[in-house]
Amino acid sequence: MVETPRRNTIGAHFVTYRATGTIAVGLQWGSNSDMRRGDGAEADLSFPFHCDIQVSLDDPLNMAFSGTEYAVDVSSWRDGMAPDDNDFED
Repeated sequence: MVETPRRNTIGAHFVTYRATGTIAVGLQWGSNSDMRRGDGAEADLSFPFHCDIQVSLDDPLNMAFSGTEYAVDVSSWRDGMAPDDNDFED
C-alpha cells in the first residue's frame, strides 16, 4: 500500500518521485506437505518500503522507460530472529 507519494527532486533533465508505504507478505517455513501435517509454520507480516522513480522531463508522463530504485526494510523481522546455534561469537 502506497501511503506517501511525493516529488523528491527536480533536476535539469529528470524529476524524481518517492513513494513510501508498506508491503504485506506471507512467509512459510516448510513445504506444503509439512503444512498439511502440522510440521510447518506461516506468518503474515508487513514491512515498510520506499520506491524512487526517475522520469525524464522530455516526456514526464511516460514511465515505461523510467529509472526505478526500491528497498524493503525487513530489519524488524531479521533483528527479531534468535541467533543460530551454529553462530559463533568472537
